[in-house]
Amino acid sequence: MTTSFEHAFEQVGHLVKNYEAHRADYLSSTYTEAAARKDFLDKFIALLGWDVDHNVQINPFQQEVRVERNVVDGAARRRADYAFFVTPNFRDVRFFVEAKKPSSPVGTRDSYFQTIRYAWNSQCAIAVITNFEELHVLDCRYKPDINTALERATLKFHFTQYNDRTYFATIYHLLGREAVATGAIERYADQLPKRRGKAFQRGLFKGGYQSVDVLFLEELDRHREVLAKSLKNNNSWLTGNELTEITQRALDRLVFIRFLEDKLIEPEPLVATFGDRSSVWGDFIAASRKLDATYNGIVFKKHPVLDSPDLMMDDVAFGDICEELAHVNSPYDFNAIPIAILGSIYERFLGKVIVATSKRARVEPSREARRAGGVFYTPEYVVSYLVEQTVGKLIDGKSPGQITGMRFLDAACGSGSFLLGVFDLLLRHHTEWYNANKDKIKEGDCVDNEDGSLRLTLARKREILLKNVFGIDVDSQAVEVAQLSLYLKLLEDESTASARSWQLEFHTTLLPSLAKNIVCGNSLIGRDVCDGDFMADDLERELNPMDWNTHFGAVLHDGGFDAIVGNPPYVRPHRLAPVEKEYFWAHFPSFTHKADLYACFVDRATEHLRAGGMLGYIISHGWMRLNSFQRMRQELLHNYRIRELVELPYRVFADAAVETGLLIAQRDLKVGTKHRVTVRVGCVTLSGFEVRDVRTIPQQAFHNTFQNVFDISLTPDSEAVKDQMRKGPRIGDLYAVQFGLKTGDDTKFLHRQAGAHVEDRPLLRGENVKRYACLYDGEYVWYVPEAMRRHRNTARPGEPTRFEQPKVLVKDTSKEFACAFDSDSYYVKDVLIVSHASGRAAPDLRALAAVINSKALRFYYRTTFPTLHVQSEELGSLPLPVGMAPGNGGEAHVNVLAGLVDAMQVAVGKQAGARTHADADFYQAKCAELDARMEEIVMTLYGLSATHRAIVAASNV
Repeated sequence: MTTSFEHAFEQVGHLVKNYEAHRADYLSSTYTEAAARKDFLDKFIALLGWDVDHNVQINPFQQEVRVERNVVDGAARRRADYAFFVTPNFRDVRFFVEAKKPSSPVGTRDSYFQTIRYAWNSQCAIAVITNFEELHVLDCRYKPDINTALERATLKFHFTQYNDRTYFATIYHLLGREAVATGAIERYADQLPKRRGKAFQRGLFKGGYQSVDVLFLEELDRHREVLAKSLKNNNSWLTGNELTEITQRALDRLVFIRFLEDKLIEPEPLVATFGDRSSVWGDFIAASRKLDATYNGIVFKKHPVLDSPDLMMDDVAFGDICEELAHVNSPYDFNAIPIAILGSIYERFLGKVIVATSKRARVEPSREARRAGGVFYTPEYVVSYLVEQTVGKLIDGKSPGQITGMRFLDAACGSGSFLLGVFDLLLRHHTEWYNANKDKIKEGDCVDNEDGSLRLTLARKREILLKNVFGIDVDSQAVEVAQLSLYLKLLEDESTASARSWQLEFHTTLLPSLAKNIVCGNSLIGRDVCDGDFMADDLERELNPMDWNTHFGAVLHDGGFDAIVGNPPYVRPHRLAPVEKEYFWAHFPSFTHKADLYACFVDRATEHLRAGGMLGYIISHGWMRLNSFQRMRQELLHNYRIRELVELPYRVFADAAVETGLLIAQRDLKVGTKHRVTVRVGCVTLSGFEVRDVRTIPQQAFHNTFQNVFDISLTPDSEAVKDQMRKGPRIGDLYAVQFGLKTGDDTKFLHRQAGAHVEDRPLLRGENVKRYACLYDGEYVWYVPEAMRRHRNTARPGEPTRFEQPKVLVKDTSKEFACAFDSDSYYVKDVLIVSHASGRAAPDLRALAAVINSKALRFYYRTTFPTLHVQSEELGSLPLPVGMAPGNGGEAHVNVLAGLVDAMQVAVGKQAGARTHADADFYQAKCAELDARMEEIVMTLYGLSATHRAIVAASNV
């Protein structure tokens, strides 16, 4: 729906005229908010271009305006009246409008606070509060504070200003549909006054948006520390594990209760009343027992320590926590915070545990967080896309009956972000199917909404959750939070009435047990790890081995899971315990050399996916090209039809420098040679997460690359050039490729004092090797091979003959991919050495230097190995020109190249030492001329056509 500014301005004048004519009646206390919305606010919003009456956007799940028609007493505890989205992103609210009746003033402290509170919890930059008489735009970027709420108005309009062209234009170009779609709100928020101080330099919006997840995590961390220390002070016998579990369980209960309060599932506030009947702690425990009878689930389940009458708690300390969290004081509105955001908070919260000594308790990073380098929560946009492309593809077009037997798993579920994504998708799919097939609904599946659409009953949602959603995590606390998140999602659209109706009809608790769905155990280590040698309880508890058949035997017997999705942990072998490494090396074919733990999760998925099942993982880019992952690449190529490889925006995980991508594949043992892999690039825009297709590549092409590297830069043009270049021998076929030395301790063996040791040798580092130049800067290595071998057990001093011979030196970083010919017997570090190999006939090394420095070979390398460091195996795999193969008649060209390289290295040296601009310009021109001649000869030796050469030139490598 669109409307022009001129049309909108003309029509708003009629609205103002109608309102003014009967203003006294509209200001009467008997004129209701519902009437005001129908008579004025809905029409006003429609004039801004929004389909508020859903005349065009009929599908209830794809509407840009969501209207809350129920008016409930107590503005603090209901949804905002209007929420606005922009197609195709119907998840992220762009702004809210809170409605009042004309007789109710909008500019009060309470009304501002409640509006800001809802918008801030939903991560909106601004919100609007209006009764048509007035319209106020509020700054919602910062934590709500009732004491400063009145300072947050940024724009105020009186209804008489709506028919003023300038004032209405301000509203139209900020809140109009087309303006919002093109980023007007974000631009406006960026221009608002910026608060100062580090506390305000976080979040989504420039200028210091105070992100709800960051602040709530800080609050939970504070509460955990207070609880842990208070419990330890009053109960010295508590262990670290017990403290970790019971402090989290207590906080989980408080958060869940607040969720029930704000959703109006519990009609009366509870947290604010703790302490009214007995002690604060006593009321909390009593409420937990009562709620357990109503809800069940792990949260309120009676805990042997937490619920024990012998557990002592400082009532003042716990009372302060409850007072801060109570709805009357807290800035957090759990009716507005997206459940996925709660999950992201908890994921980071789980990264710490409580360690107890005999007298004290402290909080520190967990073992998993330490060895993974931190806790990294997958952004919701990645979760949604990955789930849509895996589970979504499998259920597309299927009826609820066809989906009932499908099983979807996250084998390292953490706080449950992917499980939430799967559950949410299933709920939306079922709801849409029922709305489109009302004649096929069975009794108990759906109930009516006020707008005539259908929604799922609690019973149907429970059934979907229990039959379709499964997870595993090694951390019991993570399992608890995953279950908590799913419970919150299950109850998200329930009310006091629906909850009570369920209990009256089924005479059972609202929440099902998820003990068989979300399992605590080690997805990778089985019970066989305990066979043989005795294993101490502490180690076994840490490893937490799990038998898949015990927990998922029926699923595996039925063929396996239909989809396995997630963000498996990234852990390198050196961070694993010896018993883990040995087990993984013995049980997982992809876990080789310096591979990563996520390779084991790919192997495990291959074992437990049914034929046609989907795999969707977000993992680091390293698997596509590093030699440590060759076996993993081979396993994928032989077992899967690779559907998509998606390159994600840099630093998807805010605090991690790792580059990541999405691997989406379908289990298929008969991948045809014609299947093509779709390569995509993802980006985050105002409309949400978007991907664009870059190219498609035959999966068969990865069978033919060096070490099965997944070279996603492959194009028909680039492959045509590389196919021609591959006709010759490889560098490693004719030459020896070796590493330079590694001292083990530079401070001991490297120095700049000439003649300090008789064993001193001149040394070049990687930065000293340039294109056709060895720039020696006076550094020496004290070359004592046996001492070097002993020192830190290094195995790379190298024999003297490795260095004291003519050789080509190649920098070990791919940024410059350059080399120089060395005839001065330099010793080298951080440099690869190419030399003549014993017993092999090979062309002049100087000609080889010309080839390595050529545009053609640089093009081949850059489009094959997009890595930071040049590896010896990669260098050895690079193709030499077919004309350089012995006996192919290229000797004359080789001899010319050798002479040109000599001339080039002299010219480069003189250019570097030039003392006048004239000399520098002369030698620069001379180098360019020599370079051009060598490039021509190398292209000729490779047999590259004019078309091939144009492709190389256009690549700008």
